[in-house]
Amino acid sequence: MFTIAVDIGGTFTDVFVVDEEIKRTFISKVATTPDDLLVGVMTGLDEVAAEMGLNVEKLLNATERFI
Repeated sequence: MFTIAVDIGGTFTDVFVVDEEIKRTFISKVATTPDDLLVGVMTGLDEVAAEMGLNVEKLLNATERFI
């Protein structure tokens, strides 16, 4: 199970994913997209999921908390 936390700032959007099973944190920092904040969030999720060897759908389906 995963916990995802997102911090949308004025310049960067930070995405943190904690893999509760292996006790490891994955982090992505991408440019904030003021015209559509979701674009930055999804870009960050894409990057983290790829680092974990997953796609976003699998990551989100296995997520217990999204903060």
